[in-house]
This record gives sequence, structure tokens and C-alpha cells, in this order.
Amino acid sequence: DRRPSRGAGDVYKGKLRRSTHLLFPPPPLAVQMPSAAPTLPLPLHPGCMDTRSPSLPRLSHASHSKSLSSHHTTAIHLGFFDTRPQVDFQQYQRLVALVRHVEEEHATIVPHAILFFDPGIQLPDGFVLHNMQNLRVGAIEPDGRNRSGLARCLYSNLMRLCHGPGRQNIWKPLLHLILPPTIDRILLLDTDLVVLKPLSRLWHAFREFGPSAVIGLGKEQTNMYEEGSGWKQSGRNGGVQLLHLRHMRASSEYNSALDAYGRGELGRIGYLGDQTLYTVMASKWPALFHHVGCEWNRQISPHFGFKNATLHSCPKPCAILHANDHRLKCIAAEMQTHLASCKVWHDFVGNSVKQLPRPNVPTPSKCAFHDNNPHPFASAMRTFYWDCCLP
Repeated sequence: DRRPSRGAGDVYKGKLRRSTHLLFPPPPLAVQMPSAAPTLPLPLHPGCMDTRSPSLPRLSHASHSKSLSSHHTTAIHLGFFDTRPQVDFQQYQRLVALVRHVEEEHATIVPHAILFFDPGIQLPDGFVLHNMQNLRVGAIEPDGRNRSGLARCLYSNLMRLCHGPGRQNIWKPLLHLILPPTIDRILLLDTDLVVLKPLSRLWHAFREFGPSAVIGLGKEQTNMYEEGSGWKQSGRNGGVQLLHLRHMRASSEYNSALDAYGRGELGRIGYLGDQTLYTVMASKWPALFHHVGCEWNRQISPHFGFKNATLHSCPKPCAILHANDHRLKCIAAEMQTHLASCKVWHDFVGNSVKQLPRPNVPTPSKCAFHDNNPHPFASAMRTFYWDCCLP
């Protein structure tokens, strides 16, 4: 869940009070923060890209001269990143089963579990395990580069700028230094997604990357970053990430940008971790990022309301529904289980209006949106997201 509970930002006054607290912890005084940058300068921290050190790689500029056809494969690599000590692998299996159900091409789906422990026999068949604890070993690769040492250094610097779950999610921009170099590209997915269109179509977006692009992201479908930065930034959402790992490894611009952020040159990162880092970096180095269409990340969090139709409408049919609020995890699981059934989705929207939450009273359905006034949510679902299902 990428949303903290309401009320955490009540110390703020004015229209920014509910957006800025997501980016940074509340200041000592109840003041309005006019931008996404901290008001007090951060002390600079030593960087990680000291090429005089033999343990760190000399990274060259990204080379896109090789066509993707030279790396042609029918495999689509899906990544699931999880820092919890106990993982619900059924959640992974439900989402992968749905992905395979909607796939129209003869593509091979290769799921990767990026974890901080070895699950042993709990790991589902067909999943590739990447145990992040192996970073402690720091083995030198055949080419003499210690990428895991650079990853640990960058993480240490970036983590000090985060709080809450941001400290775990900030590993994601470093996966090019962690995953084996045999993995060229990966589609990193949150588990609260409902996939409705073949991911092979999204995978083909790698072919559309610009000459310097290394990451593809959809827009954050709120204005919290725009308002928090004085409309100098355009928010990115981290729920669906196209990571071109080979280009990320080769891009001196991308790795230098990570290093600059870690030194403290771009301000704090805060609660949302990777997606705040991506948002700020995209405002400074836009060529590093490829824009993914709104249909591939339809976010339904009610945290900021649904009054701005331009944020929630999308000209193309819904391809991925993103239940990015803790009150909506239930419907994501139900729709994954029932292969994104429109009946399940439409019943959920109807049940959310029929039942208002009451203490100690059992609800008529095991899955409904609970809020003191669910009508705006249900109305928005009917207006903007009614097609986010399969008949």
C-alpha cells in the first residue's frame, strides 16, 4: 500500500496539507510547505561513484545501438519485490495465473520473486528466486565489477533520505545492480493489480524507449507531486515499472543521478520511496524515462478524491486496475481469483454503496469499500473505471 493513513498530514493548512505529508515527514511547526523539496538544506554525504576505488565499476554511457531484436526472446520477465519476512505466495500465484489467462501470444511468463529470505519449498513452481541477503557476500563478477558493493553504497545513502516503507522500496531503482546480468529487462509489478490486457503489449513498449531511456512508468493519477512542487514536477507511480536493466547498468547518466540523489543534492525522498525518487529524477533528467499510457496503471485510491476528471479518465480501455489503497486489497484479490470477472467488480461497487460500516455488525459481503460516505467512490468507479474487468 502506497498510501499512509488519513490524518497524518492534518498539521498542514491549505490545499497542500493532504499531499505534502506523503513526501516528507511533518515539520516541527504547523507550516505549509510550498514545494516537494525540504525547506532546510541537507548536509551532503560522500558519494558512491568514486571510480578510483577498485570495488566500484566504471560505468559508460548507455549504448542503444544494438537493436532489441538482437536480444529477442518470447519470455516476459515479471518481478515481484517483497521485503516482508513472510510472503503470501498465493497472492503471487493468483496474479501470474491471471496474466497467463489474458495473454494472447505464445509468450513465456517467467515470474521472479525478489525477497529478503530463502523461502525454501514454499516458493511456487516456476518462480525464480533472488535472495537479497546474498548482497552481503558482495561477490566479484567475472568482469571484475562489484555491482553489489555499489548497490549497498547507493542504498545506504538513499535510505537515509526515506522513512516508513520508502526505506524498503528504494531498493527497486537499484535492481540493475542486484539482478544477474543475464536478465536484460523486467516488468516489476505490485501485487494489488488486476491485469486485463496481454502484458506482451506492454512488454513491446521497450521497443519505444528513447535513446537514453532506461525506465518506463505511468503517471501518478493525483496532483500531489504537482501541488507539492509548485507544479514543477509531474508525478510517477511505481506500481508498474518497465526496467530496462541492461540500459540501466550501462547508463552513466542514470547511475550518476542516483549518486547525486544519495549525496543529498536533490532533497529528501520520504514515505513513498522509489516513486518519489523517480518523480524528482524525471524532472531533472526527463530523457531517462519513458511514459507508459494511463491504461496500464488505472489507480483507484480514494485518498485524494475524484473531483478532477482529467486525472481519472483515460482515452484507452482499461488494461491494468491498480487497487492502491489498503481498503481495496480485498477486491484486487477477489478479481484475481475470479479472473477479473465483471460481475465481481460491479457487485463490489454496488455493495460499497449498500453497506455503510457499522461497529460489530457483520457485513453482507466479504468485500466492499468501507467509508462513512462511499457514494463518491462508487460514482467515480462507475464513471471512470466501470470497464476495468473482463466479461
